[in-house]
Amino acid sequence: MIAYQTDADGAYVGRVVCDESPLEPGVFLIPRGAVTIEPPDVLPNQIARWLGDGWIVDVLPEPPAPDPEPAVTWDDVRGQRDRLLSLSDWTQLADAPVDAAVWSAYRQALRDVPQDFDSPDLVVWPTPPS
Repeated sequence: MIAYQTDADGAYVGRVVCDESPLEPGVFLIPRGAVTIEPPDVLPNQIARWLGDGWIVDVLPEPPAPDPEPAVTWDDVRGQRDRLLSLSDWTQLADAPVDAAVWSAYRQALRDVPQDFDSPDLVVWPTPPS
């Protein structure tokens, strides 16, 4: 025998196979929360719910819209600029095996980033020298 299992709120969760009672042949053991009346067909945005004497169909609420991408702030830009400057500090040492003038220009371009753009979303980072 097949029964239709519901959760604590009466929402249909799936089919279950009922076992025959070992003490009473012909009597089937129906799990708690299950009913023998088949639920109605539902659409993907609906759910069948047992109310004790019959099924109803509830429409599920629309899922919330995803949060918009977080806006980039000037603090984010300054933090990235500071990280990039920190990563290139070594290029300004007297014995660094790089073209110090090229790296110095790159570092100045990093320092100018907040002043050179109208919006933090529009920042284009300078490319480090190779």
